[in-house]
Amino acid sequence: MRWIAIGAIIVAVWLVRSSDLASAQDNCQAISAGPARTDCYIALSRIHGAQSDLAVGKARVQSDAARYRQVTGTRSRAKASLHPQRHGASGGMQ
Repeated sequence: MRWIAIGAIIVAVWLVRSSDLASAQDNCQAISAGPARTDCYIALSRIHGAQSDLAVGKARVQSDAARYRQVTGTRSRAKASLHPQRHGASGGMQ
């Protein structure tokens, strides 16, 4: 039983790293019928649930922020650039 759990964890980690969940489902089908395959589908279900929870949380934060701006009459600040600005040919290093 312990080896099945370890295998399921390995499959779950591998599925999380997979960028295409449709192919991950195909990979669950490639596992022979049994507890490991069931664990693979359970892991997929949990991944989908976590993605859904993240989307709900993000939407709630955006909604709350919009409501706050509406009530206070403030505007949102521009996001900082993810890329540092370069200064001259040396890239800011002198």
